[in-house]
Amino acid sequence: TIQSNAFENCTALIHIDMPSNLEYIGYSAFEGCSSLKEFVVPSSCNEIRNYAFNGCVKLKKLVIEDSSNPLLLGFSYIRKNNIRTNCRNQR
Repeated sequence: TIQSNAFENCTALIHIDMPSNLEYIGYSAFEGCSSLKEFVVPSSCNEIRNYAFNGCVKLKKLVIEDSSNPLLLGFSYIRKNNIRTNCRNQR
């Protein structure tokens, strides 16, 4: 679990590796991380809350690994971004 506001406004954050058992990304968890460039959502993740990546202006690639479980996406989870979202099929 990444709690709400965990990395909010951490402007030095460029890259972060998520554990393979991550299930939840909280509200505004990475909001304002203006240097973050890419993020991989592991297949174990089942929820990304509102504004999780809001204001991550350098985030250009969000990879969502394939999962048989549904992924709940909060509203405006990628607001204010020029982003490309990839759903990765690992089968």
